[in-house]
Amino acid sequence: MRIDQAEGDEYPLYEGGAYRGSYEYGGKIRATNIVNPDILGKYENVMGAVKGSNILHETLESFIGAVLFPGSPAAITESDKNKGYYEAHDLAKYIDPRYKDSDGFSLIQSSSRTFIDKNNVTLTDEFSLRNKKTGVVTSIGSYSGTYKNLKKKQ
Repeated sequence: MRIDQAEGDEYPLYEGGAYRGSYEYGGKIRATNIVNPDILGKYENVMGAVKGSNILHETLESFIGAVLFPGSPAAITESDKNKGYYEAHDLAKYIDPRYKDSDGFSLIQSSSRTFIDKNNVTLTDEFSLRNKKTGVVTSIGSYSGTYKNLKKKQ
């Protein structure tokens, strides 16, 4: 298993983890998952989960998806989620019961853009979790990144 860290224009700020499926390359199956360890750690604090359990869950989810559902698509649409993601997610939860799903919480994301010049924009996202049972809202942080301004197609 190889873990790559990616930064820059291609990978904007992300609010946790995202199953990106798997694909065949050079005779091997490669699993892909996008994660933000900082936010996952803050989820753990708010939900009272064991430190590191969310990143382990995301890793297990990708591994299981690649082994049991090679070539499964990214979990974007409901149809795609039914092609391996749900099974990989549930099996990862079974393997490590310390993981706490965020079902009892709603993610609140507010975004802003600041145009630095005609070529660059700063994106700022504020993330909070609202406990569905108590209504308590807890900020899990504000994150900013500067990206190349995407030009509109003419």
